[in-house]
Amino acid sequence: MLKQETKNWLGTTRVSKVLPEAKSLITIDNDTTIEKTLKVMSKNNILSVPVMKDDILRGFVDIYEIMSYTAFSGTGDVNWKLAASDLLGTMGNYVDDDVKGVWLLREGSSLYKPLEWLSKGVRRFLVETESTGWRLVSQSDMVKFLWKNFDKFQLGDISIEEAKIGSKPVIRANTETTAIECFRRMRIHEVNGIAIVDSAGSLVGTISESDLRGLDQKSMERLQLPVLEFLKLQNLGVVPDVITVRSNLPLRDLMETVSKKKKHRVFLLDGKNQLSSVITLTDIIAFFWHTSMEYWFSSTE
Repeated sequence: MLKQETKNWLGTTRVSKVLPEAKSLITIDNDTTIEKTLKVMSKNNILSVPVMKDDILRGFVDIYEIMSYTAFSGTGDVNWKLAASDLLGTMGNYVDDDVKGVWLLREGSSLYKPLEWLSKGVRRFLVETESTGWRLVSQSDMVKFLWKNFDKFQLGDISIEEAKIGSKPVIRANTETTAIECFRRMRIHEVNGIAIVDSAGSLVGTISESDLRGLDQKSMERLQLPVLEFLKLQNLGVVPDVITVRSNLPLRDLMETVSKKKKHRVFLLDGKNQLSSVITLTDIIAFFWHTSMEYWFSSTE
């Protein structure tokens, strides 16, 4: 059970405390083409971009929505001059009136809603501030905030196993699988990353949505390459490191690792050094959400 001082802290902590360092929010106009949108994403090394119409936020265009229309279609009949805003919501995102796939808050809002959203797989939300306008908060920002305030929850040295996270099965692909097939599997299984294994079943890498950073219309042909070749081209000639952990690792240490190394997932190994499950930022946030529910449902705020 949460102690009173933790409840008091939760009740007074606002979203403004989670905001990352202020930086300009990259946006596109409602009529910006898919071709130009990809260039904007590539230039700014981002995976999604807000769409504005008459200074009103319409939603986020995500790299997956663009890939679904272009690389995944298989028709070869792609209209690169189509407005990227036409793709809003095409991946089944939450739609509320004219705002599609976007979760909005004011800086004075409590942590209740963002914790709930991010615990259910929402990867980002926007915060409206008085001084710096719209600010983007990601799952990584929330995990970093929770890690830095870990002692507030008075969880001691609770381990991954004790926290009961890390039960998701590992979706895999072998080294000969093409990158585009890997992304198709992610879409089918509704995950944002999968493991890459060699012929012996040993983990040699992972591919995720973040590996699409910098991809533009011309370089999309890379998606046809075997996954390790694609990863090298997308990551300065190297296959990014993979983090593996065991269930006795303290949760605090796990959070420190993913925060400092800017990782969105780690892989859990069993006693035989075999892949057991995967732990994502969503899993970590969900633990804190469920831990905090006692306060929110007893609060009169």
